Amino acid sequence: MEKLSTAAVLAAYQSGRRNFTGLDLRGVDLFEQDLRGSDFSQAQIKKAYLTYINLSNSVLFQAQLQGSELSVATMYSLDAREGCFDRAVLIRANLSNSKLT
Repeated sequence: MEKLSTAAVLAAYQSGRRNFTGLDLRGVDLFEQDLRGSDFSQAQIKKAYLTYINLSNSVLFQAQLQGSELSVATMYSLDAREGCFDRAVLIRANLSNSKLT
């Protein structure tokens, strides 16, 4: 499983990459980042700092987000079916029109 740092994720997104499927993103700090339309299916995003992130129209199918901080995240129309959010903090996160099961 390829591991990406916070800087590598942001650089990849800015250069047009939207597919982050199956990557190891444990512990990344993506505070206030706009990553709309990305695919993080089967990614390991455990203990990540994702407060105020925008993941609208993104895919987190079978993604692992245990212990991640997602407070005030914007996640309209998110596909997070079979994702794991154990011990994740979702205070005031907006999951309107999202698929979680």
